[in-house]
Amino acid sequence: MLASMCSDWSVCGASGLAVPLVGVNAFATAAPLLDRMVTVSEEFIALAILRLVEMEKAVVEGAGATGVAAVLQGLLPELRGKK
Repeated sequence: MLASMCSDWSVCGASGLAVPLVGVNAFATAAPLLDRMVTVSEEFIALAILRLVEMEKAVVEGAGATGVAAVLQGLLPELRGKK
């Protein structure tokens, strides 16, 4: 699971993920499927959105770009060098 640290929820790049607390039911459903959770910065979310638009011609919302942001930020070393 990927999450974003955002100090002002109203202007968060990944507003779909910007919740102060994960719900009990949502966590119980997702927990068995998670290997780990990483936190990506707003800066890398914005960069990921830009990269996806420029290179893939895909328009995505911030929450949809957090996976790419995690790779760009170097938080998933096992994916380094993968295509």
